[in-house]
Amino acid sequence: MKNSSTLIAGFSIIILTLLSVTLGYTNPCAVGTLRYSVLAEQPESVLSVAFNPIHEDILAVGRSDGTIRLWNTSTREVLHTLGGRPGTVEGHTDVIFTLAFSPDGNKLASGSADGTVRVWNTTDIENQKNIEELQEPFTEHNDLVLALAFLTADGSALASGSKDGSIWFWNIETGQRQNVISGDALPAVLSLASSPNNNLLATGRADNIIRVWNLTDGTLMYTFEGHDEPVTSLAFDDDGSRLVSGSADGTVRMWDTSTDESPQEFTPPADWVNSVTLHETTLARASFDSAIFLWNIGDKKLLYMLTGHADSVESIAFSSDGNILASGGHDGRVLLWELTPTQIVADVNGDKKVNIDDLETVDSRLGMTGQNTADVNSDDIVNIADLVLVSYAIFCPTVGAAPAAYKRAEALLTAEQVQQWLTQAQLLEGTSPTYQKGILALEQLLAMLTPKQTSLLANYPNPFNPETWIPYQLAADANVTVSIYAVDGKLVRTLELGHQAAGNYQTKHRAAYWDGRNNFGERVASGVYFYTLTAGNFTATRKMLIRK
Repeated sequence: MKNSSTLIAGFSIIILTLLSVTLGYTNPCAVGTLRYSVLAEQPESVLSVAFNPIHEDILAVGRSDGTIRLWNTSTREVLHTLGGRPGTVEGHTDVIFTLAFSPDGNKLASGSADGTVRVWNTTDIENQKNIEELQEPFTEHNDLVLALAFLTADGSALASGSKDGSIWFWNIETGQRQNVISGDALPAVLSLASSPNNNLLATGRADNIIRVWNLTDGTLMYTFEGHDEPVTSLAFDDDGSRLVSGSADGTVRMWDTSTDESPQEFTPPADWVNSVTLHETTLARASFDSAIFLWNIGDKKLLYMLTGHADSVESIAFSSDGNILASGGHDGRVLLWELTPTQIVADVNGDKKVNIDDLETVDSRLGMTGQNTADVNSDDIVNIADLVLVSYAIFCPTVGAAPAAYKRAEALLTAEQVQQWLTQAQLLEGTSPTYQKGILALEQLLAMLTPKQTSLLANYPNPFNPETWIPYQLAADANVTVSIYAVDGKLVRTLELGHQAAGNYQTKHRAAYWDGRNNFGERVASGVYFYTLTAGNFTATRKMLIRK
């Protein structure tokens, strides 16, 4: 397939079109975000990223314009640009769907919508001026090349999988190739993964089934069934005993390659999983929802939610030391995530907790520029977008935050304040799913802070001497007055509170305050008194006692 410009929406869009699948979104809140830096930001979608396993600061980036850019992530320099339009080295002419470095770091394989597989010499990638191909392009596939996996430690053998259903093995040194699996009726090959010891090859297809092959004798060892939609990404752990799979059904599962035990599933699920990758005990997942999730594979504990992309995240890769996670997305961005942070970004005040105090900190720093912990999205200014992201980290739009979070919100925030935040957030018209769910979190918070009905509550303390607070709540904006009467019905004091917004007025800094004096400033005698709240058409009266 040549010049398929309609494919620039990305690998996941291709599969959507191919299978006509529509999935729902069920992604609850996670645990905050890590800081990232932007390596690149261009109009073309990023479909694949891959770190060199030996030179840990070298990152290959495949884009929808057919180019492959080799970056030095430390110096932020582009070392080479391969293929595409324009390209400094002749190469692919269409979307780059998949990239893979050989285990020894000396070869880079690339698969494209132009139907070819190319293998590049990266032996001296940091110093050589030109990157050359080791063989003529492999052109045997009849459709998009969607998956690659090196089969030997020295990178001499490569497997490639295509939308046409075929899987080919290539000998890079001799150019010999073998069509190991083919057939017009076979479903598309969407993912491949080889085990670190090169004994196993896992394949994921559009038939929702994972097959694990013994590369020594070519036998089919395992067939894993459980996903309800195509298997879009595969990754082995360090010793090949476990295989992680991501699927269009939104789930990530881990399979034991030595037993027939049921797979473990990682939550929360996603809308559509585009990429999974492993480093030691850490599993990362990227999906349509623009967020990246990281888990500990031992206890399946969710470690981080990474938010920074404005659209679908198409590919992720760990550096060889595990300190950096690179991500590429449909928004054209390549982000580098530092995985050894001293602080979760949503924890803007540095107390190792993400709570209402962080919302207040962001609010107090709105408008500040430059380096600032309250700049959650790292755009060099503290604004309402940062506040929305912190809100999302605290209040879950689908399952709800802990009761303690809401209780603290009632003590420190007002419905009027949250309404102002919400209005500003909606004016920004942020389009990313994470931002939209952050707005939903603010809406939930506003609903929690807005009482269902107006009511007058018991004063405290009661009995009292010499002062008391009179709490109330408003279901709607109203002019509020509190009138205090003696037991004989005579008016003692009028507290004109003015126009108040809907919300809870229960804390000492918000409730009506009476110092035990009448309208003339004189202290009143001990005894029973009545207080009446008038708020619009609402009126209610309660009793209180002064004891001296």
